[in-house]
Amino acid sequence: MIRASGFYEWQQQGRQKQPYYFFVKDNGLIAFAGLWERWESSEGEVLESCTIVTTYANETVATVHGRMPVILSPESYDLWLGGESFEGRSDELLALLTPYAAEKMSAMQVSKVVNNATYDKEDCVKALSN
Repeated sequence: MIRASGFYEWQQQGRQKQPYYFFVKDNGLIAFAGLWERWESSEGEVLESCTIVTTYANETVATVHGRMPVILSPESYDLWLGGESFEGRSDELLALLTPYAAEKMSAMQVSKVVNNATYDKEDCVKALSN
């Protein structure tokens, strides 16, 4: 799992891309379905990496982008993390790979400063004022 407060997607608007911030309405932390890997070379070099699993977009996200991260419900954490054996549970795992309920999510346009990977300030998750 990968914990976050939300995620960004960009909508093409002519020659520009407008960033949007998506989050759950209760403003709590969310858990993305993630896959982690640790690899070690024969020389002892270690590389740790991860990826976020995506699915097709729900109605909230689809206005901006065609896919979204898989957001896990707290009830599914143990299953995703392998707290129990995965053997014979592929159908249960696949059932988790669906869009999060659109009615439980919100979105807002945010500043294009989020396009700068070195910019790390609170206004990255503040709505644009019109």
